Amino acid sequence: MRRGKEAQAAGQPFVIDVRIANVGAGADQNWHMRYALPTAR
Repeated sequence: MRRGKEAQAAGQPFVIDVRIANVGAGADQNWHMRYALPTAR
């Protein structure tokens, strides 16, 4: 994260590849709220 913040401050691109695992109660649910950028502005 430190390297990412430094790259961003320098105006350089930085990619973070993240894998997330759902565990616990409700982990089998994969719904998401409907979201549209134009309506959020």
